[in-house]
Amino acid sequence: MSCGRRRWEERRSVEDEQAALHQKLEQRVRELTALNRMFEEHQQQRAEIGNAARAFFESSQKMTEDVGRLAELTSDDPSAALRAMQEMDSSEGGAAAAQ
Repeated sequence: MSCGRRRWEERRSVEDEQAALHQKLEQRVRELTALNRMFEEHQQQRAEIGNAARAFFESSQKMTEDVGRLAELTSDDPSAALRAMQEMDSSEGGAAAAQ
């Protein structure tokens, strides 16, 4: 085999190896891009769940307060009913002022 032919074959072999490595690298980049996208979607879902949980907790607290006020309003103690009505008026006024 001639020296030129051997160099050409060696160069061709190196080029083939580089092309194969390049294809593997491109595949890994595609895989990592897909994993990154999945991770970002997961993080977004976690944030949405956290926001929904906070809103649920806040509404549960308000409902508990409202049930307590309702219990006071329906109690046999007139002073408790009057106090509950005053609290409702002040909290509604505070909520309207905040809006």
